[in-house]
Amino acid sequence: MSKPVYYIINPIIAMFATISLDAQIKTLKPVINPEHIKIHQLRAEEGMSSPHLISSYSDQYGFIWLGGQSSVDVYDGYRFRDIRIRESDSVFTQLLYVHSYMDDPDGGLWLCSSEGLYYYNRNEDVLVPNLPCPEFPDSSVNYVVGIDCDSRGIYWI
Repeated sequence: MSKPVYYIINPIIAMFATISLDAQIKTLKPVINPEHIKIHQLRAEEGMSSPHLISSYSDQYGFIWLGGQSSVDVYDGYRFRDIRIRESDSVFTQLLYVHSYMDDPDGGLWLCSSEGLYYYNRNEDVLVPNLPCPEFPDSSVNYVVGIDCDSRGIYWI
């Protein structure tokens, strides 16, 4: 009694499959801090208001915005500056949990947070609340995850 053919063919197929798979695997050498990329770590000790970073964004002017658990900072490459909401002439509060940002064609910046939607006016250096609406302060629509602008100039949140 002879062995069936498929017992002989299976080991041969397995051998060729292993050879072809082995030829396709290429080991890459790791790139560790290449010379053309400069890495600089920013820490709370250097002036960040919050040690817990939630979001980051590089705006149209090259500033880096860092949204922390309890603040929003702007880094200009040299120092941090804490951005606060102006409640009145002498009262400022911090914006919490900023999730996303978007540059405005007018030069400002939109900030989406768990407390609402805010617009940063660069000329006045102030955060202006847009949601919740001042007309409806008890509105349940406070948590804004993102914003985008379509080709017609209409903003979507």
